[in-house]
Amino acid sequence: MVKLVILLTLLFTFSSQAEDSLDAYKKRFRIIREEEGRALRIIDKSLHTRLSFKNFSQTYFDWFIKESPVLSMASEFISPSAEVESVEINRQLNSILETVRKYQLGVLIKSNAFKKINLFLSSEFKKVSTVGFRTVSNLENTTFFYQNKHYRKIEGATLKEVSKYFPSIKDESVVAYLVKRYIGFLKDSRTYHQSILLHYLVNFKAKDLGMSDLEVGKAVSSILEGDIKKHNILSRRRLSKNWDSYGKKKLIEIRRDSLKIVVEFGELYDHSPYFANPYFAKTKMKRGEEVWINPYYQNKALDNTPSLSFDFSRPNFVYKKRRYYELLLFAEVQSGKDSKIKKYFTHLRFRRQMLKEGMLAGYYESKGNSSMMNKILRQSLNPLELFFNLAP
Repeated sequence: MVKLVILLTLLFTFSSQAEDSLDAYKKRFRIIREEEGRALRIIDKSLHTRLSFKNFSQTYFDWFIKESPVLSMASEFISPSAEVESVEINRQLNSILETVRKYQLGVLIKSNAFKKINLFLSSEFKKVSTVGFRTVSNLENTTFFYQNKHYRKIEGATLKEVSKYFPSIKDESVVAYLVKRYIGFLKDSRTYHQSILLHYLVNFKAKDLGMSDLEVGKAVSSILEGDIKKHNILSRRRLSKNWDSYGKKKLIEIRRDSLKIVVEFGELYDHSPYFANPYFAKTKMKRGEEVWINPYYQNKALDNTPSLSFDFSRPNFVYKKRRYYELLLFAEVQSGKDSKIKKYFTHLRFRRQMLKEGMLAGYYESKGNSSMMNKILRQSLNPLELFFNLAP
């Protein structure tokens, strides 16, 4: 009975959500329509491919080196256990940062060979449709994001160029890794911005978004199409047959699963979580700290407790924890120990959550809270977000 009461409270809390403004939505997104008025796609005007691999790599390097004092800086703690956890992360970070500093990445970035790779990548991206990259929802194509293979081709061609210009095995490994991260971050940026759009589609009325209910349904289906794994043929068939309603029904399933997890671990929270959308909820832990949690994605392997998305008492904690794993992967490339197992568990633990956190970024964007939005964006660990600013 107690769990039922909690569940009903959660359902009410979710449905009573009310947002503040669509100013940022109107500035960020544009609905592309044909002459007859039918909506074809939605683009995010902040996205573009006029980027520099060299600038990205320098930013990536700066995050490792120049930010190291910030990463190691002590935070405020709500409990002794939180302090112990943060101290251990600081110890691990300092050890890995020491390894990363020994490799002269800054010198490599300034080399002529690196400049050639930068020019090659720029020329390759000029061949790709900018509109395609800026498209965050395609209302007419049920396989638009599944079929998009441009990035894979560019990555393969660039890695061949890298092998030509870098005779040192270590240098080749590092530059190849940077190329993969650069292209990976580009793909992640679009997915992240899809989540920003999803926030608006979920929390505002269709007519206020300049759309019909049917168009919103298709737009949501398109966004969630990108979440379907390549081998999941059954879900792709379900999507194709129910294009108008697949997305909305899927969100109901996700909300149900999220609520189920919150109820199961209700003893962790001081009060019923407030759901801003099917994925994320704000609550207060029994220890006293206010947090954003993601009940839909597991905390880690073999642990179904809701994952932590943001801790207001330790605003840098989630960022530092994720940065630790990014540093770990880069340090392994330098040492020649590129671990696929570690990459898998890093993906399982953080990547899916980070990409969906665009919904939290959208939440704060719609409230005009740029400070919190930037904190959430920072947690995406994506240096390219620094270059995707909306025009004033």
